Amino acid sequence: MITLDSDGNLDVDRLMTGTDKKQRNKIQMVLGIIKNVGKISENDLFAECSNKNMESYDVDECLKKLKQTGQIYEPRVGTYQVFA
Repeated sequence: MITLDSDGNLDVDRLMTGTDKKQRNKIQMVLGIIKNVGKISENDLFAECSNKNMESYDVDECLKKLKQTGQIYEPRVGTYQVFA
């Protein structure tokens, strides 16, 4: 199966991991923000991501994936933290 990115180039990342490079970079950006702050509210996280030109629906998708993979959790509703 050949997997292409949005530019029509071979996307090895999507082929090997199921996540394309652009999505993986967004996930890493969200994870990095949470790591740097320690514990962050949803509003502050969305504001930080918006400052980095990330759309809110992308942030939602990243949060969903990070929670599914067990990299982050919500100690309280609307607050995110990285597992130590």
